[in-house]
Amino acid sequence: MIDRHIAPNITELSNPVLLKSTTTKLDNGIEIIVINDPNQEVFKMDVVFKSGSINQSQALVANTTMNMLCNGTTKHDSNKIAEIFDYYGAYVDTNCGFGSSEISMITATKYAKNTIPLIAEMIQESIFPEKEIEIFLRNKYQEFLVINEKTSYLALKKFTQLMFGENNVYTNPINKDDFKKISSELLKTYYNSHIQNSSCKIYLSGKISAEILKIIKHVFSYDCKNSPKINKEVKLSPSVPGIYSVNKKNTVQTSIRIGKKGVQLCDDEYPEFQLLNTILGGYFGSRLMNTIRENKGYTYGINSLNVSLPDTSYWCIVTDVDNKYTEDTINLIKKEIAILKTTLVDKDELNNVKRYMHGSILREIDGVFSQADSLKNKQKFGLDNSIYKNMIEKIEKCSSEKLLYLAKKHLDFSSMYVIKAQTDTDN
Repeated sequence: MIDRHIAPNITELSNPVLLKSTTTKLDNGIEIIVINDPNQEVFKMDVVFKSGSINQSQALVANTTMNMLCNGTTKHDSNKIAEIFDYYGAYVDTNCGFGSSEISMITATKYAKNTIPLIAEMIQESIFPEKEIEIFLRNKYQEFLVINEKTSYLALKKFTQLMFGENNVYTNPINKDDFKKISSELLKTYYNSHIQNSSCKIYLSGKISAEILKIIKHVFSYDCKNSPKINKEVKLSPSVPGIYSVNKKNTVQTSIRIGKKGVQLCDDEYPEFQLLNTILGGYFGSRLMNTIRENKGYTYGINSLNVSLPDTSYWCIVTDVDNKYTEDTINLIKKEIAILKTTLVDKDELNNVKRYMHGSILREIDGVFSQADSLKNKQKFGLDNSIYKNMIEKIEKCSSEKLLYLAKKHLDFSSMYVIKAQTDTDN
């Protein structure tokens, strides 16, 4: 029997085990990336197009187009599509990002012949019924109205506008009138240029049988008239750093966003900067959590994050506090940043965070589906999953002196945007 009074031995964390991927290309240029795990009984398919909101002619077009792929083709209406996927236990989802969009499916390997052709049909033969578009936009409009009442959304919106420019695609510039401008013809134009007959990448993970590959090659061997898009360069127009307020009547809390340009995924300093960010506000035991949540009780949570985008990146501290604690919270954040710039990180704290990040990386790529998702996202930046081994190596070697250097280089408070979304303030 295990003696619960004795703590288990602490063992060294393992190195990540990366599953092998193989890539083949169809005659029409479509790439098929496979990570096979014969121990699974299901598989996942992600069809990724190099086109997103960066390529749309106006707001909402790309996202609405991708969502409408499940709502009617020349052969099946939305109810029949849902019925087929439900019958075979398939989960289907779409996503639209800034520089890419995708349709994904998870289902049992034995039902591949019943489900993969329908995905191809949705990509090639969608018809965009007006009624379905109307229902989707009505629901999205209600979500838009709700989220625009939240100080957290208003603070993020203001932050991105200051970072990138008032109407930059990265600010997701949507207003009420945009919902009225969407039509079936507008969606078809985008669909015909960016989805239908377009080259794409197909990521297959899980139990990938020879039958699945045969089906994929058959249903996706169409004439790719639309070559992969070269995303338009996003022109950034940043504002002057400083303190900015967003007024929202009758709020009891303030949403605070403090940030600046971050460190992109492909940057040499990315692993070490992620370590620095984690120490400051990147996990539950971070300095910001200890100071502002545990010691002061000003918030339920505060964290910092570093986000990579196709052409840039941003770093941001995020929290919501009672209105009366706003200024004190900002001063405490400023103080914690100053400490990182003037004082070496203690050896014990540094080692604890290194172990935490090592474990987080192992969890991030635990299993075939997680590794496929990671590979899909890393390839958008010209990388692959080997970055994880590089990250662990650099994090393990990173010294307190290196973190002090990075803090001085990247965490200059005078270059940051400070946003407060709250009830009317004089600041």
